[in-house]
Amino acid sequence: TGTGKAKADPARPTVFKKNETVYHLKMKASRKFYSEVSSKFQEYPFNIRAVEDIKSARYAVTECAQHNVITPMPVLIERENEFVAEFRFTAILMPNGLMKITGLPFDPSLYKSDFKTKDADVKELLSQPMKSSGGKKKKKPAAATGDQAKPAAAKA
Repeated sequence: TGTGKAKADPARPTVFKKNETVYHLKMKASRKFYSEVSSKFQEYPFNIRAVEDIKSARYAVTECAQHNVITPMPVLIERENEFVAEFRFTAILMPNGLMKITGLPFDPSLYKSDFKTKDADVKELLSQPMKSSGGKKKKKPAAATGDQAKPAAAKA
């Protein structure tokens, strides 16, 4: 219901993403925080609450962000009492079509937008069916043979 132009809120961000910038951090708390982030989250965004020592992490985040070692993901806001949603996913182009590998299921018929795609090539790409990667399915164990397959109550 908003204008679609979100602005950064002055609230302190709690979600961060690690950069590839190399910098020798000066504080011990910052080095500990950065090593924990590097081992736990790699290059994926993380919430500061997921770190073990939150107090020292909040202290260390300032040095890391100041030297561009991590990037804060800002809190975005719209006008008062307005709702704005953003749906993102990652798709890969396979020989047999597009495949969605991350993101939540999205049903466009549930949402109404004032904006439409004008480029014909983009419209064609968006109209293609999206296959989701269901992951590997577990195989059922092979059925046992002979007396082992009978339940214990059937033997008595």
